[in-house]
Amino acid sequence: EMSGESEQPLWVETNIEAEALLWDTTEIESNWPNDVIVSLKSGLDMSPLAPSNSSSPPNSASLSNSPNLSPSAKSDKASDARGGGSKSNKKAPAAKSSKSGKKKTSSDTKGVNKESKSNRTKAESAELAEDMYKETDARVLKMREVLNRSLRVTLSQSDSQNFVNLMRDNPKIITRLGMTPKKLPPIIEKNPDLAFEIILKLMGTKKIPEYFQMIVKMELSLHSMDVVNRLTTAVKLPVEFIHLYIVNCIASCENIKDRYLQTRLVRLVCVFLQSLIRNKIINVKDILVEVQAFCIEFNQIREAAGLFRLLKQFDL
Repeated sequence: EMSGESEQPLWVETNIEAEALLWDTTEIESNWPNDVIVSLKSGLDMSPLAPSNSSSPPNSASLSNSPNLSPSAKSDKASDARGGGSKSNKKAPAAKSSKSGKKKTSSDTKGVNKESKSNRTKAESAELAEDMYKETDARVLKMREVLNRSLRVTLSQSDSQNFVNLMRDNPKIITRLGMTPKKLPPIIEKNPDLAFEIILKLMGTKKIPEYFQMIVKMELSLHSMDVVNRLTTAVKLPVEFIHLYIVNCIASCENIKDRYLQTRLVRLVCVFLQSLIRNKIINVKDILVEVQAFCIEFNQIREAAGLFRLLKQFDL
């Protein structure tokens, strides 16, 4: 016997709960398969089934609508579902930082390798420079010895040519040989070819005016005129130097007492002046007065008479 209202069977409550769930058909149909929906409508099986798309995690709404889960279980699963994304989000920066750490380590390694390579290159360059300096020192010593001999004797052709070749290979080496303006006159007299090459290498240096001054002051000779004449055709000489040298040549010829030597020098000076005029090395107007007086004084010499006729060819 049953007092009061008779208790309803368990399956009746289940069916009532199923009917209540069926009202929210949109949520069920969007998260559950069709066979589950049919089962809920017929009241045959109320056990929850996993969604067809197992790869996507269930959201909190679908968990709250699951019929056989307790409220505490639903809240736990919902928090797990929400926490999954946060965990994955927390792992991403760690992976990124590990990659950046690898990149930093790789860049540091490259920097160390580059620095070590640079240090090796500097060491090799320093060693090569030291070897070259030692080799240059050996050349300098040899060239100094040859230069000192050229002050006293006439060098052999091979020694002179070797000296010139070494200067051409290293033009600045002349500044390390101990060459001074006072050494130039004896080199011109003993080795004019070598003197010519030395002056060419000294062109452009700060001391070249001192060497020109020494040439002007030195005693006039065939070798000195030959060196100056070759220089006028090889490089552009200062006009003042050429003018002073011509004046010195004329004065030297006038001051010689020996008639034979005087005639010889006058001929040489006349040929030298004709070469300068024909090659347009000098302006005739700049030396007209001195040269005309010189030609008149030595008019009995054939070369002087020829120089005078050359001057008359210019309309002055």
